[in-house]
Amino acid sequence: MHCPQCGEKHHRNGTTTYDHQMLGAVLVHPDHSAVFPLAPEPILKQDGARKNDCERNAAKRRLADLRRAHPHLKLIVVEDGLASNTPHIRQLQALDLRFILGAKQNDHTDLFDWVAATPKTREVDEKRGQTTFSTFYRIAPMLKKVVRPRFL
Repeated sequence: MHCPQCGEKHHRNGTTTYDHQMLGAVLVHPDHSAVFPLAPEPILKQDGARKNDCERNAAKRRLADLRRAHPHLKLIVVEDGLASNTPHIRQLQALDLRFILGAKQNDHTDLFDWVAATPKTREVDEKRGQTTFSTFYRIAPMLKKVVRPRFL
């Protein structure tokens, strides 16, 4: 049994399985233990579409809806490596959202080559009797046109 919005997986043995997926998002604050889940964004096949929807499209819709509902809320969006691409970064900037995005070395070889060749700047932060060393990179040349990133 399935509906027209079901995602489809076509297997090598000729069978097809159907499912529904959701993109989840939460609001958190570093000074508070409460976590506020936002309404999930369904990952559905759109009306008349032959291809499945995807997490990227669901994220576009969720972020636009979030900003429309809360135009003045200061947010930092934290996402995995799937989100570290130019179109998504431009959408985050257009929505006036700050962000921390993961980046996998195999997906961003130019960025990681630049990091390996760039002298490091160390900043020391002492909290709770511990010393933490972090290395910050102020700007990657290949990203100047897209964003002013900090690589941590």
